[in-house]
Amino acid sequence: MDRRLRLGMFATFAALQALDTVSTLQVTRVAGVREANPLMAGLVGRPTAFIAVKAASTSAVGAILHHVSRRRPKAALVALSAINVGCALVVASNYTHLTRRR
Repeated sequence: MDRRLRLGMFATFAALQALDTVSTLQVTRVAGVREANPLMAGLVGRPTAFIAVKAASTSAVGAILHHVSRRRPKAALVALSAINVGCALVVASNYTHLTRRR
């Protein structure tokens, strides 16, 4: 995978994860929406723990995909693209709930 493309994809992944974290905390507090991920649902009420777990999982996924990209660059690109699209949809859903609330 081209170094610049990989860097851009990882930066997008990190930005989307940050937006997901912020929007999830907002939408669960303001709009009364529940966290859909059962692994994270218990942490939403504890923002510091939620942010720590999101940061750790983002770092872990990034490290795994970086490792994969060395040997299977196309597979890593496809996986990262799919993850980014999925996360973008989650973020969009969160902000849609917030804008409907206002």
